[in-house]
Amino acid sequence: MAVIGFAGVPALGEGDVSRAELEALEAERQDALTQLAALEQAGSVVADDLEGLERDLISAAMESQRREEQATSAELKLVSLRTRLGSARTELVDGESALEDLMASLAFSGRHRPPALLTQPQDANQAIRAAILMGEVAPQVRARTTALGEEITGLRRLERQVLREQKSLAAAEAALSLKREEITQLTAAKRSAFEDVTADAEKLRLRAESLGEKANSVRELIAALEAIAPSAPRLKPRLTFAETPRATPSQRASLPRPTVSQPLGVLAAPAAGRMVRAWGDKMPGGSTSEGIAYLTRSGAQVAAPVDGTVEFSGPFRSYGQLLILSTSDGYHVLLSGMSSSYVAVGQSVKQGEPVAKMADRANSEPELYLEVRRSGKPMNPAKWMKRG
Repeated sequence: MAVIGFAGVPALGEGDVSRAELEALEAERQDALTQLAALEQAGSVVADDLEGLERDLISAAMESQRREEQATSAELKLVSLRTRLGSARTELVDGESALEDLMASLAFSGRHRPPALLTQPQDANQAIRAAILMGEVAPQVRARTTALGEEITGLRRLERQVLREQKSLAAAEAALSLKREEITQLTAAKRSAFEDVTADAEKLRLRAESLGEKANSVRELIAALEAIAPSAPRLKPRLTFAETPRATPSQRASLPRPTVSQPLGVLAAPAAGRMVRAWGDKMPGGSTSEGIAYLTRSGAQVAAPVDGTVEFSGPFRSYGQLLILSTSDGYHVLLSGMSSSYVAVGQSVKQGEPVAKMADRANSEPELYLEVRRSGKPMNPAKWMKRG
C-alpha cells in the first residue's frame, strides 16, 4: 500500500476555515487517493500484460524452433528418399536391360533348334552344348524376373514414402507459417506496450541510430552506448512506496534468470540451425572469427540468447542488421545477419524471446552471427553456451 503524506501544511485553528472548506479539502484528498489507486492499478495491469506477452513469446519461439527442426528433418529425409528413388530406378533399368539380353538369347536358341542326336557326331556335340546353355540360362531368367519384381515393389514403396514426406513437409511449413504470424503479432503488441509505458522511446531510437552512423567499429559503438547509458531516458518513473514487502516464493521464482557472467550453461542458441564457424576459425580474408555463425532455415526466428536490454537495433557497417543486447553485469551480446528486428532500443527481453527474423531465401541458407563482448573486447561465446 502506498503511503501518502501532506507535509508542510500548517495546523488549522478554529475559525480559520469553514466546515465546507474542510470538506472540500477532504474531498480533494480522496480524489487524489482515488487517482493514485487507479494509476497503481493501471501500472500493475500493464506490467502483468508485458509479463504475459513475454511468456507467450518465449513459448511461441520454442514452438517455432521445434517446427523449424521438424521441417528441416523432413527436407533432409525427402532428399535421401529421392536419392534412393533415383538409384532404384537406375537399377530397374539395368535389370530390365539384362533380362532383355537373356530373353534375346533364348529367342535366338528357339529359332535355331539343335540337330538330332543320331546324325553326325559334331551335331550331337552342338545339341549337348545347347541343352547345357538352356539349363544355365533358365534359372538366370527366373532369378532376374524375381529380382525385377522386388525392385518394382521397392520402387513403388519409395514413391509412397516420398509422397508422405512431401505431405509432412507441407504440414510442417504450414504450421511454421502460422507460428511466425503469431510471433509477429505478439512482438508488435509487446513493442506497442513498451512504447506506451516508456518515456522518450523515440529519442532512444534516434540516439542509437545517430551513434551507429558515427561509429567506425563495434568497439566504438559499444563505448558510445556505454557512455550515454547513465543519462539515457528509461521507463517512466514508477510509483514509490514507503514500505517494500518481502518477496513471496512465487515472486522469487519469477525473478530474472542469471545473465552471461554466470558459469557455463547460460547462453541459449539464438536459432535452430547448424554451426558453421566457431570462435577463432580462419576467415576468407585471413582474419580470425570473433564469434560463432549458424546456418538457419529461410525466414527462421531469432531468439534472445540471454536476458538483457536492447542497446542498438539497426544496420551497421559490414554487420548488416545488428542487434546489441546489454546484460546487467556489463556484457554485450551481438547478433547480426537478420533481415528485420522486432524490438526497440531500450526494450527489455527475456532469454528465448523472439527478437528478429532471418531473410527469406529460396536458394541458400541465411547465416546468423553471434558475438559476446565485454568492455568492447570479443570473448569466446562457447564457454557460456548451453550444452545439448
